[in-house]
Amino acid sequence: GFLGAGKRQFLSYVQEFLNDDVILLEYFCKEGTVCDDILLDFTRKIEENSISKAVNINTKITTMDVKFKQMISSIKKPFVIILHSYDDISQENRELVGKLLEAVIQEANVKLVVSTRAMNPALIENVEEDRKILLKAFSEDIFREYIGASNIEATDKQLEDFYKHTRGYYYYTALSIKIMQAMNINLGEFLQKFSQSGMDFDAFLGATYINLVPTAIRNFFWFLRTIRHGLTLNALAVFEFSTARL
Repeated sequence: GFLGAGKRQFLSYVQEFLNDDVILLEYFCKEGTVCDDILLDFTRKIEENSISKAVNINTKITTMDVKFKQMISSIKKPFVIILHSYDDISQENRELVGKLLEAVIQEANVKLVVSTRAMNPALIENVEEDRKILLKAFSEDIFREYIGASNIEATDKQLEDFYKHTRGYYYYTALSIKIMQAMNINLGEFLQKFSQSGMDFDAFLGATYINLVPTAIRNFFWFLRTIRHGLTLNALAVFEFSTARL
């Protein structure tokens, strides 16, 4: 599905139907994602879980991908691997990640789910596809029903204009509704603020949503983005941030 079609929300919904014994490994890809990023994340999740007791690792392991494959084959439970925004990975890195996936998917207890903007079979070669699901924008009728279910007050003309701005895509629609609810305004007031902003709709949504986040928390997340690794609760305490505030 295209950007904003609701791929992440759809996959989050699908996860609710997984059996309790399924082990879910999920990764959000970026342009600079490499194999080691995915392997480190997945092996850490397995090691932090009680299922790690069932892992039988060969002491002669030489690479992380071999270790990960041994983990999966040792644990006699089904795995579902979800890679979000797979086509965001640079082509060079994606070829290497694709080879890793080709090897992992050979395990009988592994299912792979990949979300992309383009339905390009060449993204992962030598991996047999079971099915494809295409997410599209809302039709205008479904769009109106969705707005109505969110208790947003609007006239027909306002709904028509709003549909044109969002193009019916779930992400832009849902984010706009969150902003209206947080600011306690109706659709007419929201569209007026957009008109007065002088921005295009995407920029207006981003700027408005970010401004709703308290400055201290916003700056803290910019810091986290800079260091690009996790922090312990003790580190959060130094910054005087508690888990309740975050």
